Amino acid sequence: DYIDPELINEFRLPALQFEKTNKYTNFIPGTYSYKKFWDNELERVVEGYKIGDNYISGYNYNYWNYSRIKKVVPVIDKYGKLKYQRKEGFPNPFDYDKFYFDYLDEAENNGNHACVLKARGKGYSFKGASMLVRNYEFIPGSSSYVFVSDKNYLIKDGILNKAWYMMDFLEKTTPFAKRRIVNQDLHRKSGYTIIQDGVSTEMGYLSEIIGISIGDDPDKVRGKRGKLILFEEAGSFTHLQ
Repeated sequence: DYIDPELINEFRLPALQFEKTNKYTNFIPGTYSYKKFWDNELERVVEGYKIGDNYISGYNYNYWNYSRIKKVVPVIDKYGKLKYQRKEGFPNPFDYDKFYFDYLDEAENNGNHACVLKARGKGYSFKGASMLVRNYEFIPGSSSYVFVSDKNYLIKDGILNKAWYMMDFLEKTTPFAKRRIVNQDLHRKSGYTIIQDGVSTEMGYLSEIIGISIGDDPDKVRGKRGKLILFEEAGSFTHLQ
């Protein structure tokens, strides 16, 4: 379903606030109002957000409000000519974002897989990165995977580089920062380690994001289970089936 155009910005109030003031709330840290604000945001990112008959999923809410992407924007150069360039910012609220995240929400709730066929350059790596970060920051104990045929789809300008950038932004601007047990190019895991009687134990949130390059060996991912598993650039998988 489409969102009522008059309500669209009501689903993006945190992002709009940040664009104006460079912070998400004017409430003072430690106060009841500050805690209440972030409790509400946590609920919306996890459960989704509904205004009247209009609803967006938690993945969608996180993408529109807490995920910084590189988007194409029009600019006028010094000669008065219209040009387009990539600029960092929050995503524009396109209807097809909602359709996509509704589709994934329905698939997850029904225990189904999902497949998306699309053109290049439509921002779906940013959407995937946002989903990974949402689970890491807000779903304790969750494991989210990205499978690729080539490691370059994970790093350089890949999906994990986008995820790490989004994660670093979110942890700098919100109270949801996590300590990390693992902090590697292809793997981040939240939490901390305690040693008692010589035994090392992992404690804390224990959510993680893991990237796996399959190459020509599909058995690398045999038995993997998680809150989310993405096949990034699936069209390049020689052994996808």
